[in-house]
Amino acid sequence: MVAIFPRSTPSTSNLTFNTTGNVAWVGSGGTALNVGNGTSTGHNVSVTNNAGLSTSGSITASGTLDIDTTGNNGNIALGANASGTAVTVSANGSGAISQSAGILTGTTSIALTSSSGAIGSLNIATPNWTANTTGNVTLVDSTATTGNGISTGHN
Repeated sequence: MVAIFPRSTPSTSNLTFNTTGNVAWVGSGGTALNVGNGTSTGHNVSVTNNAGLSTSGSITASGTLDIDTTGNNGNIALGANASGTAVTVSANGSGAISQSAGILTGTTSIALTSSSGAIGSLNIATPNWTANTTGNVTLVDSTATTGNGISTGHN
């Protein structure tokens, strides 16, 4: 089963999905998007919005998880658990990546990126992580780090 959601979502501000297939959501309406309330599930999950993006419900991907903002210096605010095998979280421009609750889990890796926004403080659980921004980076990893690539940050 494959679930592919609409490419244009000008009036959608809240999203929840449940499938064993892949999920691809690309919001282009300039409206902040919240993933929640409740649990969202899928295999390879990609949620992209061209404005801010937040989570109030958990996201469980049995494969990869990709959470992105692509415009308007969109912040990403994680407010619940989110997990996948390889997890990528990328905020556009000066958009920050923050967390108010939950743990971001990547069973193999987590990659965090913002051009200049702060990353953290984030509670993560992964053996491999990277964080890249010109802003500050604060991470708390509950899993022993076994390797990670090149990371950049201010502090």
